[in-house]
Amino acid sequence: MLKVAFKYIYLLIFILSGLQSSGQLVIPNQVYGTFLNSYYQDKDHQHHTVKPFSYFENKLANDSLTQELQLEGGFFDKWLGNIIFNDDLASYKTEDFEVNLNGYINYHFGNDEAGYNFQAARGVNISGHIQDFFAIQTVVASFDGILYPQYILEHIDYKHIDPDPAQGTASRIVLGQGVGFPNPPNVSERNQLYTTAVMSYMPNKFFRFDGGYGKNFIGDGYRSLFLSDNAANYPFLKLTTSLGKIQFTNIYAQMRHLQQVYIDDTYMKKYAAFHHLSWNITDKINVGFFETVIYSDSLGNRGFELDYLVPYVLLRSLEHSIGSRGGNAMLGINASAEVSNGVTVYGQFLIDEFNTNFLFNNSGWHANKFGGQLGIKSFDVFGVKNLYLQGEFNRVRPFTYSHTRVSQAYESYNQPLAHPLVSNFTEFLAFARYRKGRLYGTVQLMLANQGLDTAGVNYGNDLYKSYRTHTQEFDNRIGQGVNTSTFYTNLSIGYIVNPKNGLVVELTYTYRDFKPEAEGDKLKANTTGWIGLNVKHLLFNHYYDL
Repeated sequence: MLKVAFKYIYLLIFILSGLQSSGQLVIPNQVYGTFLNSYYQDKDHQHHTVKPFSYFENKLANDSLTQELQLEGGFFDKWLGNIIFNDDLASYKTEDFEVNLNGYINYHFGNDEAGYNFQAARGVNISGHIQDFFAIQTVVASFDGILYPQYILEHIDYKHIDPDPAQGTASRIVLGQGVGFPNPPNVSERNQLYTTAVMSYMPNKFFRFDGGYGKNFIGDGYRSLFLSDNAANYPFLKLTTSLGKIQFTNIYAQMRHLQQVYIDDTYMKKYAAFHHLSWNITDKINVGFFETVIYSDSLGNRGFELDYLVPYVLLRSLEHSIGSRGGNAMLGINASAEVSNGVTVYGQFLIDEFNTNFLFNNSGWHANKFGGQLGIKSFDVFGVKNLYLQGEFNRVRPFTYSHTRVSQAYESYNQPLAHPLVSNFTEFLAFARYRKGRLYGTVQLMLANQGLDTAGVNYGNDLYKSYRTHTQEFDNRIGQGVNTSTFYTNLSIGYIVNPKNGLVVELTYTYRDFKPEAEGDKLKANTTGWIGLNVKHLLFNHYYDL
């Protein structure tokens, strides 16, 4: 039955603002260790590389966490205390289906050297499922007056990811969320209406269909060199085929290239197909094979190539059969192994393009484009329950992900589809997360060395330059160009107000030191100390560590 009368729902959405039901379809980084532990420990569920997990995969982990953190007695057993601290805002349940209504808020209040920064988001989330074969989630939120810390504004400006260059640092891009619009008279702020809608249909244990408007992630690490959730939402269809130790995933997506528009001023469409084959060699070892092709519809009449709908072939061969500039194809392999109880090592290796004649002679040929990842994660470290540690190393050569046709670069909505640093970099990441009851703390460290481009010179970091405009044919090394170093650390302490719907209160401090060896017009050294208070729901992964 309905827990609240309809006339009170509108008010309660913005006061109490729960986020998601036990059928949540996204696993944010903040609760990564808590959720993923159950998947790595479950020997019957080892295909954990493609995310987000479906409602059917998340349910046991979500229910377990909710039950563990349930508050009982006194005020918590009453209607108001229950919906604030334990339950959905409103729900309707029968034996066959369930519908949940919640709100969404993301309030951030912060301050850095340039002054205050803030974010105010309010929205509605509706989720539900029919028995164990169909689930849906829809979120609509209004982001008002988003004002980033100064270093993010400078990053947006330097990377030329503003669809309207006349705006300068008042970019209309909202990181990870697409195009916003200025908030006059303070044009450094921007507003946005954000929407995501995803459904999951599983007719039997062999097939699952997911689709809608959202994101995908392929990998075992914090970053992904294959496909990450760094860019904005996009329409997609995903087919997952599970045959025991083998799982095959097909993702078909439509994205946007904001650097070019059609005659009607709409942004250029681009399309992508992703294949991932996951093989559980043993209960402790998993190997995956990845391939993708992304291509643009520069004339507005090409549409999705039917060739790329064929699910079980090498996309690289199809790309050549269509034409030499038919798309931007890449291949990759990933692996993970549980080396001891709770300790897993993982890695990725991505190949964009290479020539074996130049690969082993250390010539630094510009078109030898590839990258690698190596990481280790540990759950319940030293026997301490809910202590999670992770270390990760990423390294990507210059010009990787770029293409001869700029519109076919590996990006969408002016943000990279893989690593946010794009290419020509080396990065080390370390995390420590601990939760005691509803209290939690997180420490993150990031060290990066990257080579950036200078005006008119392509050293291999800019996705919006053809890699044929390279500065030199040979002797291309990681870090070439304007060598920069970045030190980033974040400390967060929070309290889980409602474990079922993801509401948290969090105090956070970020320190970032960015040092280019030479400054330019839009490339400046920056040292940031950023303190903030967040009242938010854990729905989106935000990548401000760049």
